[in-house]
Amino acid sequence: MIEDVENISVQLTWMAYDMVVQRTSPDLGDSIRRLEEEFLRCRAVICGSPGEQEPNQGQGNDQGMG
Repeated sequence: MIEDVENISVQLTWMAYDMVVQRTSPDLGDSIRRLEEEFLRCRAVICGSPGEQEPNQGQGNDQGMG
């Protein structure tokens, strides 16, 4: 149980850090979104999923973030 609380504490610390970074650099959010879109395109090409080469823009997919 103590280990679970420690893990939650670490996650909360990183969340707070991420919020501070995003508030001081609003362009970071856009850069992260573009990076995620490119990652999804590359993964689709490498994994052979031709139907998923174009990401769903503007739908707020948060896969792998956090």
